[in-house]
Amino acid sequence: MSVMIGQTTQIFSAWKTLFSQNEIVEFISKDAYFIEYNSKSYNEVDEAHLFGIAMRYATIANHIAYGVQYREDIDLKALIAEIDAIDSDNIQTTSAYNATQDLGSLLYNCYTNGGTCFLEDRWVNLLRRICDFSEKLYPVEVQEIQEIQTELEDIEAIEPVSVLKLVSADEDEDEASPAPFRLLDHRK
Repeated sequence: MSVMIGQTTQIFSAWKTLFSQNEIVEFISKDAYFIEYNSKSYNEVDEAHLFGIAMRYATIANHIAYGVQYREDIDLKALIAEIDAIDSDNIQTTSAYNATQDLGSLLYNCYTNGGTCFLEDRWVNLLRRICDFSEKLYPVEVQEIQEIQTELEDIEAIEPVSVLKLVSADEDEDEASPAPFRLLDHRK
């Protein structure tokens, strides 16, 4: 197990991609922590905002876990400034499958090799539930499915191959071809 720092733009690309999926939005809206969080009048946020807060905290936790694991200084002020400067309108989206993988990787990298997590349990659990739900929705890359379908179509399009049979000398001459092999139609 090793801790890796996630690219901030990649992390928020995952957020934007997953949040654009209606099933994910609906899932978050019914999540117990979303409901609990919004039960306090000073915390009223929509699903995108709560998911964004969780991703922000997870990104910071990822950097802290990296710094602790490898005893490196982490400039939190610069990191927070980088996160704050992200313009969600200009973030590219990715496939839902890749976004799910990126979220899982982010969660994994909030822990040191010793298992210490730098993200509070409620946020970890919220993101884990979103990731698990998303993994059920997007278990494989859509491109992989398309490639498999194309391969199957290619296989179906292959013309059947004729079979060669060695003709013995004592077989009827009318059935035998002039060469030592006779072409047999496989469709008999």
